[in-house]
Amino acid sequence: MLSLSRTASVATLIALLAGPLGALPAYAQAPAVAPATATISGKVSDPGGAPVAGAHVALRGPATGTTTTDATGHFSFSVAPGLYEITVTATGFLQAVDEDVALVPGGVNVSIGLTRPTFTSLRTIGSTRVSGGGGGGPVFNTTPASQSIVGQQTFENQGSLQVRDILDQTPGIVSSISNGSANGGVPGSITFPQIRGGLSYETATLIDGHPLSVGEYGDYVTTFISRFLFSTIELEKGPGSVTPILSRAINGTVNFRTWDPTPTLTGNAEFGVDSYGGKYGNIRIADTVANGKLGFVFDYASYGTPGPGGNDDPQSFAPYNLLDDGVLTVTDSHGNPIALTTPGTIKGSTVGAYNTTVGYTGNVLGCCVDVPTWFENRAFLGKMRYSFSNATSLTLTSISTQTTSSQNGNTNDMLDYDFTPTLPGIIPAGTRQAFNPYNDLFGGDYEINSEPMFEGELRTTVGQDNVLFRAYNAVINRIQTNGDPSGTAITMPMYLYGQTTNGQVLDGRDPYGNPYIATISDPTYQSNEFDNLTGYSFEYDHLLGTSGNVLTLSLDENYSQTHVYEPGTPDIDYGSGDIPSGSAQNTGTLLLRGNFQLTPKLSLVAGYYLTRLSSNFATWHGSSAPYTIDFNDQINWHSDERAAFAYRLDPDTSLRLAAGSGIVPAYLGILNGSAGGSATACGVASIPPPPAAQVPAKQCPNGEGTGYYNTQGGGLNIHPETSFGYDFGADHRIGATTVLTGDIYMTNLFNQFLKAYYTNGIFDGPAGPLPLYTQAYSNLGISRYEGIELGVTNTPLQGFGYVAQGSLIHDAPIAVSAYEASQNPFLVQGQNFGPDTLASNTRMPYAQGYGELNYRNHGFFASFGAMYIGSNNSYNEPAFTVFSSTIRVPIIRDASHPDGTNDTYLQWSVHNISNVDSQFFDLGYEGIGYAGNGTTPYYYATNLKGYGPRSFTLSISHNFR
Repeated sequence: MLSLSRTASVATLIALLAGPLGALPAYAQAPAVAPATATISGKVSDPGGAPVAGAHVALRGPATGTTTTDATGHFSFSVAPGLYEITVTATGFLQAVDEDVALVPGGVNVSIGLTRPTFTSLRTIGSTRVSGGGGGGPVFNTTPASQSIVGQQTFENQGSLQVRDILDQTPGIVSSISNGSANGGVPGSITFPQIRGGLSYETATLIDGHPLSVGEYGDYVTTFISRFLFSTIELEKGPGSVTPILSRAINGTVNFRTWDPTPTLTGNAEFGVDSYGGKYGNIRIADTVANGKLGFVFDYASYGTPGPGGNDDPQSFAPYNLLDDGVLTVTDSHGNPIALTTPGTIKGSTVGAYNTTVGYTGNVLGCCVDVPTWFENRAFLGKMRYSFSNATSLTLTSISTQTTSSQNGNTNDMLDYDFTPTLPGIIPAGTRQAFNPYNDLFGGDYEINSEPMFEGELRTTVGQDNVLFRAYNAVINRIQTNGDPSGTAITMPMYLYGQTTNGQVLDGRDPYGNPYIATISDPTYQSNEFDNLTGYSFEYDHLLGTSGNVLTLSLDENYSQTHVYEPGTPDIDYGSGDIPSGSAQNTGTLLLRGNFQLTPKLSLVAGYYLTRLSSNFATWHGSSAPYTIDFNDQINWHSDERAAFAYRLDPDTSLRLAAGSGIVPAYLGILNGSAGGSATACGVASIPPPPAAQVPAKQCPNGEGTGYYNTQGGGLNIHPETSFGYDFGADHRIGATTVLTGDIYMTNLFNQFLKAYYTNGIFDGPAGPLPLYTQAYSNLGISRYEGIELGVTNTPLQGFGYVAQGSLIHDAPIAVSAYEASQNPFLVQGQNFGPDTLASNTRMPYAQGYGELNYRNHGFFASFGAMYIGSNNSYNEPAFTVFSSTIRVPIIRDASHPDGTNDTYLQWSVHNISNVDSQFFDLGYEGIGYAGNGTTPYYYATNLKGYGPRSFTLSISHNFR
C-alpha cells in the first residue's frame, strides 16, 4: 500500500494548486456597461456527420448560458465578445469541451463533433477536447497529461515500414534493440518501446487500450507488428496519464490504435519496393452501410525483404571448428578426414553470468558464412461495428500478424581469433575477427512469430451515463529454431585456411581443387514460446450534471499464461531459463477517476488505483534428471494515486502539473529459476554435485583466472518495483501554425530489479573443490529517471514547415550500497544504465533529437530530416546522426477533391543518406567483465550492432474517399 508520506504528497499538491489557481480570476469580467453583443452559432454532429438533436450546450466565459440543439443540431448564443468555453453533453457520447471559442464583434460559427466512448483510445477518457473554435489554429495539448500522437501520415511521409525510427524521433521515447540478441541493422531486430528512460518491462504497451502478453521477459516486442494496421500511436507520458491500466506504466503507456469504420467509403492502396529487393503492400477499405447501422474496416498488409545481408551473402571468415550444438567433422572431396587445430582455452572468464569469451587461439579459419537477413510479415485487421442506436453499439475486432524472420544476421557476433600461419594474399597472421561459432551459423537460424488477437466491445448508456464492457484475447505463438528440426546432420562445402594439427598447410581448397566437406551432426536447436492473455474491462462514466465533470469507475482483469520450452526435452530444460507449463501472471486493476473543471481556466484529473498482482511460477530442484518442479504463488496488493492539473493561462498557453505513483510486478523470467545450474571450472562446464568440503580456490593452469562454479537462482524474495514521479509541462501556440511544447520530469523508482552475484560455498566438481557463485535476482535501493523534453512544430497547409524536437534523458541508480555495486560492475551511481546493469539488457542514451524541414504544395511533399541518437545507446555505438529524405508527387489528380484525398502519389524515400554506422555487422568489443578473482578486468564481445546501411523505398499509393 502507499505510505502516508506519499499520500500526503498528493493531498498537499492538490491543496496548494487548487487554492491559489482556483482563486485566480477567470476570463476577463464584463465591464459595468455591457458592450455590444455578438452571436456564437454552431452545429453538433455525431461521428458520421449526422446532426445531434437535443444535445445540452453550456457556455462559460465573460457570460454564461445554456441551451439545447434543435432538430438540425444547431444552437446559438448572443453574448458579449471574449474567449469562451463550450461544453456539449448528449446521451451516448462523451462530453465535448471546446476551449478555443474566440467571439469577435462580427460573430463566430463553430462545429463540434461528438465522440462515442470506447476503450480503443486513451484520449477519450470521460470527456474529450475538440478544436472547432473561432481561433482557427492548430490543436495543441490542453490536457493535464504529456501526450504525443503519431499518426499514420508520419509513417507515410518518411516511408517507414516499421515503428522503430518514428518512435525514436519522439521526445522521451526510445525504441530500443535488445543488447543481448539483436543487430539493429536488420528488419528482424528485436525492438521494444521505452518511455522516459524506463526499462522495457517498465513500459506498458497496449493495442486498442488493452494489455498484451509480455511472457518471459516482461516487455512487448514491436518488431512483428505492422504499422499499416494502426491509425495512430498514442504516447501518454508521466503521472498525468490516468489510464485504466497502471501496471508496468512507470513512466507512461504506448497504445497502438487500430483503424475505425468511417462514415463514408474510404480506403488506401499502397505498393512499394525497397533497395534490397523487398516488396510491400497494403489494402484498406472502410465504410458504414445499412442506413448508418453497420460500420466496417478491413486491412491487409504484407512486407517481405531480404534485408541488408540478402538471402545468400557470404560476409566474413568464421572459425568453423567449434560448435556447441553438435560435432563437426571435415573431409576433403574424396572423403579423406582432416584434423583441425582446436582453439586454445577461453580467456577472461568472468564471475557468474559473465563468463564470456574474448578471444580464441588457433590456426585454422573457414570461409565463408552465409548470413541471411530476410524478413516476411503479413498482417490483417477486421473490424465490424453495429449501432443499435446512438447510445448502444457492439464492435468486434480481429487482428492477426504472422512473421518469419532469419536470425542469422540478427544475433551473430564477432570474436577475436589469434591466427598464426601466414598465407600470402589471403589471411595474414595476427588477430582476426571472425564470427562466433557458438551462434549456430550453419543451421539456418530463424524465428516464426504468430500473434492473433480478438476484441469484443459493447457500449450503452444508463440515463446520461456511459457504460463500456470489453472482452479481449491476445496470443503469442513463437518458435526460435536452428537447423533441421528432424535432427538430420548438415553437410556443406568449406574453404579452410591455416595449419592443421599434423602440420598440413591449407590454402582454401583441398588437394583436388575442391572445397572441403564439413558435416555437423545434431545441429538443431528449437525453443517454443506460447503466451495466452485473456481479460475483460468494465467502465462506468457518471456525468455530474452539465458541469463538464465526470466520475469514472473502471475495472480490468487479465490472466496471462506463459510456457517456454525446448521440444523433445522434459517440460523444463534444467538451468536454461525455460518457463514450465502452468506458469501464469494475473493482474486486476480497480480505478476511481474524476475529471473536474475547477474554474474556467483550471481542470483536474485525479485517480485512485487498487492493483492486485498474482504470479504462479516454478522453481526447479535436483542435481540430476528427472528434476523436481515446485510451483509458487506470489500475490501483491498495491494502491496508487495520481493527480494532474491543466491551467489555461491564455488562449494560446496551457500549463500542466502532475504527480503520482506506479507499480511493476516481477515478470516470470525473474521469478522462475533453478536451485542448481551450470558450472565453469577453468573452461570445463559441468553440473556440480552437492558441496563436499570447504576448500581454497584453485588457480587455472593457463592463466585465465581462478576456477569457479556458477549456479542460477530464481528471485524467490522479489518485491514489485514501485515509483513516485512528477511532471511539469507547457504548450504554447504561436500564430496559426506553430506550437511549442516542453516537459521536465522526475521519477524515483524503488526496489528496481537487479542481477546479483554472491558466494555460496564450495562445490567439489570434476576440476576439484572450487568456489561456488550464484546468480539470482534481487531488489536495488533507489533509481531515478529524470529529463527534459522540448519541441517546436510548424505545420502550414501549404508552404514550408519544420520540426525540431528532442530530449535529455538521465536514468541511473542514486542509492547503491557498496554490496550492490560490488555484485555488478556495470552498476555505477549517477551514470545511465549500461547493457547488463539490471534485469533489462538495454542501454539508455543521454540524448535524442529530430529535426525536419518540409514543403507542401497542393499534394506535392518534400522533406529532409535528421535523427540524433546520443551516446550510451542500444546500438553500442558512439553518438550518431541519421539523415533521411522524402519526395512525394501526385501523378493522377482528381479535380472533384481539391484537398488531394483522392489523388494517386509516387513517393521516393531515402534512409541513412550519409551511410553512417552502415555496417549491419559492427566489428568490435563493448562492455567489461571480471575475472574469477573479481579483480582483473577483461573486455568481452557483445552481439553485433549497427544502425544499418543506406536504403530507399519507392512506392505508389492511392487514398480514396
